[in-house]
Amino acid sequence: MNQFVKQHTPYRKRYMYQYESETLYGTEKLWTSKDNYLTDELIESAIMGQVVCAYLASTHTRVLGIDIDDHQGKGAEYLLALYNQTIAKIGLMPSLTVKSPRGLHAYWYIEQYLPTEILVAVAQNQLKGIPIEVKPTMTTALRIPSQRTIVDPETLRKTGSSLEDTIAKATIYHYAELFQGQLHNYSPTSEQKRDRAISLRKAEALYSIEAQVVPMGFLEGCSNQQFLDLEQAYRCAGLSIEEALDRFKLILDRSFGYNFNKKDAITLKSIENRLQCTYKKNDTPKQYKPREVSLFNDPLIEDLIQLSPFAKQREKPLRKFLTELFTWCDWHDDIIKDKALTAVFDYYYRYYRKNRKEGYYPLPKNQLRAWNGRYLEIIEWLQKLGILEASPYQYSKRAAICKYYRIKREPREIGALIPNVV
Repeated sequence: MNQFVKQHTPYRKRYMYQYESETLYGTEKLWTSKDNYLTDELIESAIMGQVVCAYLASTHTRVLGIDIDDHQGKGAEYLLALYNQTIAKIGLMPSLTVKSPRGLHAYWYIEQYLPTEILVAVAQNQLKGIPIEVKPTMTTALRIPSQRTIVDPETLRKTGSSLEDTIAKATIYHYAELFQGQLHNYSPTSEQKRDRAISLRKAEALYSIEAQVVPMGFLEGCSNQQFLDLEQAYRCAGLSIEEALDRFKLILDRSFGYNFNKKDAITLKSIENRLQCTYKKNDTPKQYKPREVSLFNDPLIEDLIQLSPFAKQREKPLRKFLTELFTWCDWHDDIIKDKALTAVFDYYYRYYRKNRKEGYYPLPKNQLRAWNGRYLEIIEWLQKLGILEASPYQYSKRAAICKYYRIKREPREIGALIPNVV
């Protein structure tokens, strides 16, 4: 169990639990989400095959998990073909492979901790076209492997070894070895960075939304409104149709008060059709602005405008620059409060966590140029004024380390500067 926790680093504050329930079709195995602590005892019970639990990934991970299922019962040859295609794309044999009820779960162990969101995004892109799922993620769970299901990654024959020993002896790769170095060379655009970060933040709130909208699953008389509320939440959070279907499937499984025998009953297929329609109709450009402009920034901006040494015709673009600058700071103040977002930005902006804890904000050159083409003059003025204070840490274009600044934004800080300006 210690080896599993050490290598898989499961998220401990939420998990999925499988249980049996009597339905109209007999005894069925259903899943439910538990907002409880995933204890060592529960993990041990799952490994020993006494219970069935699934775990979520933490913000950082050292394992890439792939769920390979034969949903349509096409047979062993089909499953083996998917397994081999996956291995060929990743370029390495799995560190651990276990049998699942409908297929295989394969894991690749990594030496370094990586932001989960980055690893999942790269894997999904590289494995596109192969009908597999990358799990676990921070929002989708994968069952904890039982040691009775461990198989040899090459022969797929049962090994009879304990999970503890298997993980301890498993091959661990450098992350640059995966996908022929594509993970190492991954460089998302600024738009992709912002989009993923915002989607991640919103996705974390989906659990509380589901608890409000469908606390007991779909209910008679209000299932349509429940669907609409959830569909909008999933779409706005940036979930794909496939990811939204995964969440709807879990809700259907626990909808005990709903009559699935009626003619117009909601089904997974009908949900998929409706998602295809609503996603297409609402396919609008995403807004990357993380938050609205704070009214508290207006007085600060006006004080600085009064101190401006620039020509009158530059007042409007200067006001825009200052508005963008303070809004950027507000956004990063929110990011540092969110562990998942901080993990992502620590990857995008090197030493982000360290600098932010010391009160410095990242100010990438491309961002500054977008706010004002003559940003160097404004930055120099703000530094002379004492509003900006450069971080003592060196920036590096080659190492993708941007400049960081401490930024004074309190009214008393800026007000104190006015008498000192000649």
